[in-house]
Amino acid sequence: MRKPDLFHDLLDFPHALPELRRLAEEFAKNATGQFPDLACQHPMPPGIWEEAGESGLLGIGIPEENGGQGGGFADIAAAGAEICFASACPGLALSVLLHHLTASFAIAGLGTKEQRHQLLPRLATGKLSASMAISEPGTGASPKGLRTKAEKTETGWILSGHKTFITNASLAGLFIVMAVTGEKDGKKDFSAFLVPAENPGVSVMDLGPLPFFRPAPHGEIRLDRAELPDTALLGEGGKALHMLAKPFRGIEDALMAGAVAGGLAVLLSKCCRDLKAGPVPPEEKHMTMGLIQARIAGLSAMASRAAHSHPPSPVAERLNLAIRHGAAEILRELRCATEGCYLQTDTLILFKDMEKSGSIAGNVAAMRQAQMGKLLMG
Repeated sequence: MRKPDLFHDLLDFPHALPELRRLAEEFAKNATGQFPDLACQHPMPPGIWEEAGESGLLGIGIPEENGGQGGGFADIAAAGAEICFASACPGLALSVLLHHLTASFAIAGLGTKEQRHQLLPRLATGKLSASMAISEPGTGASPKGLRTKAEKTETGWILSGHKTFITNASLAGLFIVMAVTGEKDGKKDFSAFLVPAENPGVSVMDLGPLPFFRPAPHGEIRLDRAELPDTALLGEGGKALHMLAKPFRGIEDALMAGAVAGGLAVLLSKCCRDLKAGPVPPEEKHMTMGLIQARIAGLSAMASRAAHSHPPSPVAERLNLAIRHGAAEILRELRCATEGCYLQTDTLILFKDMEKSGSIAGNVAAMRQAQMGKLLMG
């Protein structure tokens, strides 16, 4: 039996398998036990990723017949919540989540039988990691600005271009690269390709220690006429924007909401710890902290529902927006509640990571919010 924890109890994921939640929690506790300053580390400390694979954590979301732990999106979201809560390290949760997402959605969902058979067992054990490579310098993930191209040849494809801000780039043995494969009436057609990191013409570079989301590594790749066989095509040619990139954003938001809930719950615990050690009488904060914990519990329930709704569903899209704004409000309330209080270093680092998480893809979220409003107004 788990010892009651008022902060952990805010994380309610009823659709997730308890054994997979425990697996994620134990991994995170072991990681921070070995590296107490994990949220400050770059690159990923040696052994952490290997342990994630050996423990079975990286197999969550991968079918058992392919060597994984089984489970679905609800289990991935709950695992993110447990990792973030147990480690107070959103960067660790981000690395694991992106691995889960590329394996369970991109490869298991879009891959051929041969691709699934070849790749998923290795992804489940961490012997292989895959990263999404969509964003490009100067344009981000905006389809209009993407310039990486794939030229058809008699035997396959030749890819040329530059992808950046790739999560887990230095860990990856495989990249899922979205490239332009045609253009009609001013609109580009995109296809996705499985590009091995050791493929000739592929250069992988680390972006160095970023001021947030450590120890998750971020990097970029350059493709200098990298030759690929026809079997490298992932999913239907020319349909990657609608089959991969757009759904990926919505799914990532829904599943990362679990980590956001876990991060907010552990941040609340640290703020309470620091407030109790400060000069302000704790009873003056009772009403404020009581409301914040209720808000976090509500956000956790929304995260659970979004993941269980098979994102990118209409339900998940609405909840993703509510979670983004709700998390920002909780962070503002915690900042206000702790104003003038001495905050320990781990609290400050966690604040920074959580506030950064709310700014990612903010322009995309704003556009979607406006589209929702337009539909309502006719």
